[in-house]
Amino acid sequence: MRAARALGAVKLVLLAAAVVLSLLPTAIALNAVLKDDAELAGQQHWIPERLTLDNLARVLGDSTVWGWVGNSAIIAVGVTAVVLVLGVPAAYVLARREFPGRRAFLLLVVVTQTVAPAVLIIPLFRMLATAKALNTYGGVILVAAAFVLPFSIWLLTGFFAEALPREVEEAASLDGASGFVFMSRMLVPNSVPGIAATAIFAFMYGWNEYIFSLTFLSDQGMWPIAIGASSSVGMFSVDWSSLMVASLVGTIPVMALFIALRRPLESGLGHTAL
Repeated sequence: MRAARALGAVKLVLLAAAVVLSLLPTAIALNAVLKDDAELAGQQHWIPERLTLDNLARVLGDSTVWGWVGNSAIIAVGVTAVVLVLGVPAAYVLARREFPGRRAFLLLVVVTQTVAPAVLIIPLFRMLATAKALNTYGGVILVAAAFVLPFSIWLLTGFFAEALPREVEEAASLDGASGFVFMSRMLVPNSVPGIAATAIFAFMYGWNEYIFSLTFLSDQGMWPIAIGASSSVGMFSVDWSSLMVASLVGTIPVMALFIALRRPLESGLGHTAL
């Protein structure tokens, strides 16, 4: 009994430490937002000497910041849509059909995640230039979706394999239901947690997308919030107040979506495709 209580206490301490470490960057950013420029440029104190909302009002009143947020939303929603449209049918075939090389293909899907995006920047740039897709949302969305799609297929395959017994699919087939009908009317509704987990994963990837947008978007008006916030960092100085406010604004939508769908996301991370 004492050992169980001690173990429970250790778990609570570790959980509390994890929560503190997770919230610390947000607390530091909020702390910087509430300080005036003089204190930010001089001696730092954890408790601001003079609380001010001037920096917050200045940045939030800038339409450019909200334009960055809108651009991030376009990219994130686009990546999510592409991943679900392509990932759901692919995962259905991998989960419900047996064919030679299936397991090897699944392993290959995971191996693709080891390729760093920076390695492929130059060939991707040339491909988009040839397709006249540079400086377009579509080019960024397609490239970003290509990198998030493999893990999404892996995640969905695990859910689709366990969502319904194969006997149900066989019975549906005997009743004349095609594979598409079974997938759309029976399998997908019974795999909502997995689809939600995949959607939030793809959305977060698209929202935080940085390297492709920085490389392929030359129009600053099309920049997402991740690049817009970093534009506060100059060669010789940093506008800390603008950087922190923009970072907080860009974080809030993702945090809200993550909290709303945290249970499906947690259940999705507990599945495997093999």
